[in-house]
Amino acid sequence: MRDAETVGKNVRIHRELAVLSIRELAAQAGIAQATLWSIEAGRQAPQPRTLRKIAVGLDIEPRELLTAVLFNMGSVGDAPSGGPPPAGGLRRANCSANCSKNDRQ
Repeated sequence: MRDAETVGKNVRIHRELAVLSIRELAAQAGIAQATLWSIEAGRQAPQPRTLRKIAVGLDIEPRELLTAVLFNMGSVGDAPSGGPPPAGGLRRANCSANCSKNDRQ
């Protein structure tokens, strides 16, 4: 179940970064909204074909849904308490040991 939860969390993060609703992503991916909801909730691990469809709908590689999504919000003092991150301060890095220094910042 842990793998299903990880993939589901990654799907949701990437969907929200793409500013898509579940309905919009399901339509773009050609899958049922209920299936996408179940995957995001971690209740169902997607079949490889479904994972590829979701990745295409998000315009990312399928492996990005299988690996951890890391965020760098800058230092604590960069944004007012409760405020948004500074412009350019929220970065998505989905990299392995060979990613560039800029990807990890």
